[in-house]
Amino acid sequence: MPGRADNKHSKRVIIDKSSTDQEYPIFDFSRIDRNGPFAFDVSRKDFDSADLLQKMVDYSSMTWAEIKMQRHDMGKSKHHFLDYDGMSHEARKRVELLVDEEEMDSVFSFALNNTTRVIGIRRGAVFCILWYDPKHRFYPSKK
Repeated sequence: MPGRADNKHSKRVIIDKSSTDQEYPIFDFSRIDRNGPFAFDVSRKDFDSADLLQKMVDYSSMTWAEIKMQRHDMGKSKHHFLDYDGMSHEARKRVELLVDEEEMDSVFSFALNNTTRVIGIRRGAVFCILWYDPKHRFYPSKK
């Protein structure tokens, strides 16, 4: 029978049809937090809108799988989901205020460069932007 694997060493590939890793990101600004220490506010002195826009344009041409493989700062920084326990006290307060309990496992951080992060909720291919963190204080690194 053509296509049948009789070799005991062959592997069966299973594709997760529910995964959105082969889709392109959709950026959603409908829930941005305009208050607090991580306010997504373009009038902030430390808000680098040109860098942010360029990175979003770059990421919009990549699939989520390609985005997850990206590294910054000589491999130290990457995009990833955030664990509540690793968040700063200030970040936990904003998360408790703005993130539903069923979304807690979906808090995701984009590393724009060595220290700047954009944080939000990833639901499938959609990244709902909430916060801007230019000093990496939302989810500080453990050194």
